[in-house]
Amino acid sequence: MSSHGAARIRRAFRAVVACALLTGSLNQAFADGTVTGHGRFERIKGHPSAGYAELYECNLFLSPYSSPPIGPSCRLGAPPGVPPTHDGYYITTVPAGTYSILVNQPLFFVRPKVRPNVIVQNNQTTTADVELAIDYSTYFRDNNQWTWPDTYWYQTYTATGTSVTGVVFVVADSDSTGAEVAILRDNGNPDVRYWQLVGSRSMSNPGAITDNWVRWRSGEIPTVPGTRYAVRIGVTGGDNKLQPFKRNHDANSYGPSKGRAYNSAGQPQDFDLNYIVFADNDGTRVTMNKRTGGVGNLQDGNFRDRWGHTFTAGGTGLAGVDVWAAGAEHKWDIDFTWTIRENGPTGRPIGPVKTTQAAYQAFGVGLHGASYNPGEVPLVAGRTYFIEFAAFNPPPESPGFNPYVMDYDSYGGGMPYRYEGNNVWTAMPGIDLSMTIVEYTTPITQPVISVDPTAFTHSVIRLDPIPDDTFTIKNIGAGTLNYTVTEYSPWLSVSPTSGSSTGELDTITISYDSAQLPIGTNVATISINDPNATNHPQTVTVTVNVAQQPAQIVCSTTAVSSQSNAGTTAPRSTFTVANGGDGSMSYAVTDDQPWMWVTPESGVSSGEADVINVNYSTASLAPGTYAGTIRVASSQAVNSPQFVAVTLKVYPAADFDQDEDADLSDFGFFQACFNGPNRSYAVPECHLADFDNDADVDLNDFGFFQACFNGPNRPVTAACLQ
Repeated sequence: MSSHGAARIRRAFRAVVACALLTGSLNQAFADGTVTGHGRFERIKGHPSAGYAELYECNLFLSPYSSPPIGPSCRLGAPPGVPPTHDGYYITTVPAGTYSILVNQPLFFVRPKVRPNVIVQNNQTTTADVELAIDYSTYFRDNNQWTWPDTYWYQTYTATGTSVTGVVFVVADSDSTGAEVAILRDNGNPDVRYWQLVGSRSMSNPGAITDNWVRWRSGEIPTVPGTRYAVRIGVTGGDNKLQPFKRNHDANSYGPSKGRAYNSAGQPQDFDLNYIVFADNDGTRVTMNKRTGGVGNLQDGNFRDRWGHTFTAGGTGLAGVDVWAAGAEHKWDIDFTWTIRENGPTGRPIGPVKTTQAAYQAFGVGLHGASYNPGEVPLVAGRTYFIEFAAFNPPPESPGFNPYVMDYDSYGGGMPYRYEGNNVWTAMPGIDLSMTIVEYTTPITQPVISVDPTAFTHSVIRLDPIPDDTFTIKNIGAGTLNYTVTEYSPWLSVSPTSGSSTGELDTITISYDSAQLPIGTNVATISINDPNATNHPQTVTVTVNVAQQPAQIVCSTTAVSSQSNAGTTAPRSTFTVANGGDGSMSYAVTDDQPWMWVTPESGVSSGEADVINVNYSTASLAPGTYAGTIRVASSQAVNSPQFVAVTLKVYPAADFDQDEDADLSDFGFFQACFNGPNRSYAVPECHLADFDNDADVDLNDFGFFQACFNGPNRPVTAACLQ
């Protein structure tokens, strides 16, 4: 089932088993449902009992609502793990969910087909046949029946679609160099030859006993459902005659009630011709395609990891897209991530982001495609949109790809853009990519949720405040969108949590509670819900990457002090050291004076406060003021080192009240302690009055005090300082 120009390429990949399954341990953990079926079309339009023509070697793309998972691709008629079935059969295993299917092979005559809303359930098999949209078909050449040579052959039919997108014909013999396919509309003239010309398209070198085809885009050959049309085919070159295959009328025939063949003289025949008419009768339209044979051309300098193409919408939603691309080093199996945007490459994204596998073609060439369910990517006719496709986790040998561009064809509704990095895109108005775009045309009668933006990402240090974010909700469909906004994360909240929109923008605020965010990557999903919306629900993904607070030395004070009288030991001071960040922090504590030392000299804190003792050796110090510094250091802390100032005051021995003199107040203290020789202290503090350190306060001690005594507000005598 090939076009004449694609026959050699088909032979190159006919033996390849190219149906791709989700592989790897991660995807196998997801896999829990099977999808199977056939890609096909009715051999005789309206008569399924006559059998189906199978779409052997066409490509199938099974797309999830969003990725992950990655949508698999399949080559029809080549199921994995078994010999090729040489028909339109496929089978693949995917996670449960709602999918859509795109079937296409731009090298062949087929019209692209999207089957929406394929529901896959756990541990169950879903059968989803994909049948092409046709207005007429009599695809038979089993009994080698063909017509006699004639300059023109007509086949009439009754339209069921709004536009013709392709015609296929098979002839028994041909020495012609060209063929013209024309669509005529019944204008009431009984002679089909004089019906009104709607449009035509030519092809070169039609082949014998093969599928010859021409292709249009939707709207180029408009039709009215219920109206009769005729396909007229003529050839040029050779004897200027053609002999189409035919099928005689019987109970399974398309004609004669709905149509029949006519010769060049306009005479009706009792058979139908081996023609196929593809049409827009399934609620979709073909907005962009390559109407000529082959994959197109590669151009030097276009190897990038991301490309895109604008198009002018003609429908109500995006249904499917595919593009030819080549990787480096014969790498064809590069997954593509698809993003749809408004206006152009920097426009607002709409709909889900999908990642899909490629389908093998030949020599490092792959067809990449994705499909969408109605409402997933709503469009407004006449507006410009941008289809972006980027390499997803490409292999090292091919970090990007080179897209094919159209040859002998062009598209006037948009242009490609090449990504240069750093959010810079280059418009490429001189070329068009070799791609297909299919849209839904069914009018939207329900609300459609539009959310912008659909993702937020923050990277913060634990406990740092996060500013509020906002996103908007808008109904871009019909009626009133009555929505609720839900979230199930303790570290964020939304406001308001409900609303309605008939087209206006509503702003939703996201607020964060940093105290509830643990270290690591935190992901929350906000759901925008309206069961009446075609794309219910929509989501906003919030990601907050929380890094641990770096280690930080926290000292309970920046200064400590102590005091003593000469000849005695000053009481020790204390402070604490803690890690003010996350994790653990090792630290060391050192001092710089011989009259003090710290214990402990090192420690580890995971947030708890460790007590550091400052000890003094003051018995031999003369009265005066002494200063020192304690250093706390950690190689892990961002604020290392930290310092604690130490002040030590040593008072004269007889200055018991430490007011810089030896007066009656001090004598009162001495008198209270005086108890004679060999008698223990009245209270422990009396050791201050034991100047001769003989464990009592007696006359010897009084003699020393008397030498110091000099009255209030007068410095002690020099003798007292000895």
